[in-house]
Amino acid sequence: MKAPAIRECVGHVECVVEDKFKTGDHTIFVGKIVEAYADLGVFADSYDLKKARLLYHLGGNNFAILDPKIYKS
Repeated sequence: MKAPAIRECVGHVECVVEDKFKTGDHTIFVGKIVEAYADLGVFADSYDLKKARLLYHLGGNNFAILDPKIYKS
């Protein structure tokens, strides 16, 4: 399988559907990952947040891009 990729995405995961089940008005799909790709310019052992600019869905119509500073304990 070779699904189309979006050039601006830093990573892609190709899956095949293994199962699906209804939960109220939603359907949950369970997939098996068959291929995974990452942009080596932004990913080595972890994402370089200064280059990746990952977008997060917070719920509803709310999205955020994280501050690229990494805080370590």
